Amino acid sequence: MVGHMDPCDSSKMTVEQAFASFPGAAGVFMASRTGCVGCFLARFCTLEDVARVYELPLQDLLGKLRETLQPSPKENV
Repeated sequence: MVGHMDPCDSSKMTVEQAFASFPGAAGVFMASRTGCVGCFLARFCTLEDVARVYELPLQDLLGKLRETLQPSPKENV
């Protein structure tokens, strides 16, 4: 049985696990111009793989994913 991965230590996480762990993951991958959304390899590719293949700084990708865990600031009306 595969245990739940800590989203704060996620470079070895697969894209599929990222979709399950980060609420805005699809948006992050689309904004980064990857082909990960809908890709049949999402269950096998790690975030390190994505960063390497798409020549993205890994820490930037991880940071953007982590930002999706933060509540968005409420607007003062």
